[in-house]
Amino acid sequence: MRQARRQDQGYLFTVLHWSVATPVDLTKWPALSAYFSRLRERPAIAKALGEERVLYMEELTRHKAA
Repeated sequence: MRQARRQDQGYLFTVLHWSVATPVDLTKWPALSAYFSRLRERPAIAKALGEERVLYMEELTRHKAA
């Protein structure tokens, strides 16, 4: 059961993270917004987002140079 919960949380985080690039405003749902904020503060998630950001910035630079 615990593994299923982790998978659910991982997928929910992914879907909530899409709100960054879409017009979805999570502030309409304060509990969901707070949950998303708490998830982003988890060390493993914060590390993954930092690593992903580096890769994203490298990709943007590569596209600008092309």
